[in-house]
Amino acid sequence: MWFIQVMSTLTRHKEKAYSSKTSMVRRSLHVPEVHIFNLITLDESTVKLNRNGKVHPEQEATRERKQSINADPVPMIYLCATMWHETELEMKQLLKSLFRMDKDQWDISRCAEHPDRYNFEAHIFFDDAFTKNSSCANEFVQTFDTALKSLTSTSKNKTMKTLPKEVTPYGGKLKWILPYGNKLIAHLKDEKKIRKKKRWSQVMYMYYFLSYKLGVNYKEKEFEMEREFEKLKEKAKSIFILALDGDVDFKPAAVKLLVDRMKRNEEVGAACGRIHPIGEGPMVWYQKFEYAVSHWLVKATEHVAGCVLCSPGCFSLFRGSSLMDAKVLKVYTTSSTEARHHIQYDQGEDRWLCTLLLKQGYKIDYCAASDAYTFAPEEFKVFFNQRRRWTPSTMANIMDLLSDWRSVTKRNNYVTLPYIGLQAFWFLSSLVTPGVLLLMIVGAINLIYSDLSLIGSLLINLIPIVVFVLLCFFGSTDHQLNFAAASSVVYSLVMMIVLIGLINESVKQGFCSITTPFFLSVCGIFVITGLMHPQEMSCLLHGLLFFIAIPSMSILLMIYSIINMNNVSWGTREAQQILAKGHISSKNRFQSFLDKIGCSSIPQDQNNEDIEGQPQQDEHVHKASLSFEREGTRNREEDEFWKWLINTYLHPSGSSPNTDIDEEEESRCIEENLKKKELELKHLRNKASLAFLLINGIFTTTLFFLQKINADNKGDLSIQLTCLDGRSLHLEPISMTFTLVFGILLTVQFVCMIVHRFKTFLQINSITRIRQHPDIDSLCLDIGDEQKEDEHHDDCIKQDTSAENENALGPLERTNAKKKTKSKGKKKKYRRSNTSNVEPSTSDQVLSRVDQKEKNDIDSVGGKYNTIPVQSTFTAKTPLPDIARSYPLPDIHIKHNAENQSSLDIPPINT
Repeated sequence: MWFIQVMSTLTRHKEKAYSSKTSMVRRSLHVPEVHIFNLITLDESTVKLNRNGKVHPEQEATRERKQSINADPVPMIYLCATMWHETELEMKQLLKSLFRMDKDQWDISRCAEHPDRYNFEAHIFFDDAFTKNSSCANEFVQTFDTALKSLTSTSKNKTMKTLPKEVTPYGGKLKWILPYGNKLIAHLKDEKKIRKKKRWSQVMYMYYFLSYKLGVNYKEKEFEMEREFEKLKEKAKSIFILALDGDVDFKPAAVKLLVDRMKRNEEVGAACGRIHPIGEGPMVWYQKFEYAVSHWLVKATEHVAGCVLCSPGCFSLFRGSSLMDAKVLKVYTTSSTEARHHIQYDQGEDRWLCTLLLKQGYKIDYCAASDAYTFAPEEFKVFFNQRRRWTPSTMANIMDLLSDWRSVTKRNNYVTLPYIGLQAFWFLSSLVTPGVLLLMIVGAINLIYSDLSLIGSLLINLIPIVVFVLLCFFGSTDHQLNFAAASSVVYSLVMMIVLIGLINESVKQGFCSITTPFFLSVCGIFVITGLMHPQEMSCLLHGLLFFIAIPSMSILLMIYSIINMNNVSWGTREAQQILAKGHISSKNRFQSFLDKIGCSSIPQDQNNEDIEGQPQQDEHVHKASLSFEREGTRNREEDEFWKWLINTYLHPSGSSPNTDIDEEEESRCIEENLKKKELELKHLRNKASLAFLLINGIFTTTLFFLQKINADNKGDLSIQLTCLDGRSLHLEPISMTFTLVFGILLTVQFVCMIVHRFKTFLQINSITRIRQHPDIDSLCLDIGDEQKEDEHHDDCIKQDTSAENENALGPLERTNAKKKTKSKGKKKKYRRSNTSNVEPSTSDQVLSRVDQKEKNDIDSVGGKYNTIPVQSTFTAKTPLPDIARSYPLPDIHIKHNAENQSSLDIPPINT
């Protein structure tokens, strides 16, 4: 139970709310929390002051470190989400996350010295946001506006302010002030005025935040602009861009964990969290186990062994200074002029951006405790189209990184030769995976049905694969996907037969078979890995579905992705339609059944929720409010920037506008470029498909005939061993080699996962605030010399010292408090005394508000605690030493002896 509790702490960090009384006292004293590691090392020399009031040398050094920490600027986080055809349910999921960030930022900003302070702005970039031949926003923007209003109408005591809309060179801009004062801006892109697709939206906000917002003179020449970027890099180190998808759900704690990763190492250019797929149906169940294994083992191994290769675009944090590198942002704006550019640059823009960061020496981290949730494809066809886009881009970026390994290993301290070798091995393994799995299925069927020959088993398994290859070359996309769906069902039944046969063989042979220890080892590794992620253990339940889908996802999907790489469409949300409010199109029973199992070709509409609390609005009035026909407010300086950016990188034609040709000539050139692109992509597809099929064909044929020769010669190529029970064990060198290679690779991933879990534990433990007593924060002390308080702190003290607090003070104390308010910044030191004519300090005022029971507890501690003498002067304006600033204090009480000296009562800590 202890082990599970510790592992639970690794996966999730849930913040506990302070009680109202505790929060009031903490804010009045303005005392930060103390971290447990520093508290353990809090010895007498650290906290004790001499009688002359001088600070101990170690404490002076600590104060210098504290001042350097406080000098760091507050991080500025730009939340940038890209939207296209999301449903209202998905939009609400993102908006709720933004509202959480708005509330959290407001709560933290009330404490001027909170270690997690940050500022943020939320920006949403809509692709293709206008109706055709009109300046009115389309139905997706209207749905977003409706979702936003429905959420704010149910909020309590807080309203959202709508600012005037703006007409911009790229389309339009909608602006709001969130309930707690932060900005939300929706940038509506008109495809006739600016380039569409996700990568160009990212270029928009990167240049906007890292160029225009920082005051870079974009009108200068290119090399002079790069010089300005270099000068402003230091300032941009505290600027972070959180890249989001339009349907992601996350909590503020997840963002703060990523920021904490950035603060720990300035060489970290990007950080990603744990992505959880959500949805319904078998396809989502499969993806839950797939995502879990890829994060538990693959990303953890990449993080420990070197760097994570891909930071997912749905939830990733990028450091502004790393993006401002001359060979990152500038190269990221490169237009796709070759066929491979369309695959590497546009199909996997997030992976390519990470490749550029790695080449410039930046590290990419994975934070397992930072959780985000996103909708996953629920239909078989949508899932295949999504992976058809991901697979070629992944392979292209890995090939790019491996081909430039000399330069990468020199520039990047985290990418070493062993790590390059590991990635090369994974890449080659992914290429021959279809052939390996085909031979494994052939061998398993031959083992179960001994009457069936090896050649017969091979032909039975080759027939559907050959038919699917021909369909991918000459058939339509619908025919390909329908055949893949039907074949997947057949392969699932075959894999169930194989699984039963393997279990039966293991029971008969026991440990005198290589199958039994290997099967048990693999299952044991996955179970232990799940136990080390206790709050994600439910993903293990989908392991059986993942196993029976291996042939479909590793053979059919790989073939479909390689042969269809000339198709550069997005693949998801392209046919998404928003229906009327609460209306669902009628479906027959068969269609409903297909929807439930995730095999429907008609996209499911998720926008079927009734909007509570949303007043019915006239449709024409709603559309008029989102029309940009009339001129709205404009920012001329910002307009000049957008015009420069569009003319330089984001013109709809894909190049700088040419004023010498008319529109007809320009459209004709665009059509010719499209035809040229299609032809080049087909040539690239043919070459890549030929290489892929040849590699797998030669590999499969060689291994199959080696097995056939061994079987015909009655195991002459096998190694014979004797088991403990006297039975003989025949080991085939080929099968043994693959088993060892796979086993060693899985073991390495397992060890790296354990190391990463320990690192995650250290990170969470370093920022977790531990409280040993419910009233632990009701009595806080400030030790050391007084420092000059700022105006923000004065306002904080005035707000917290309310009328209720004044009633708790005596007449003399109330008079003294008023005199102190009128002193206009003059500071005085007050000492504790039994004499009534000495003014009490702020700490005495707080003590007067403590319950009588707590006072009795303080007086009755006796010799229960270890006592450390300290100076008897206390004030609320002097912060704690840095070593005691980050962790919560234990039960610390004040005692007075006969000589009127004060002491701290600190309970011993069980380590």
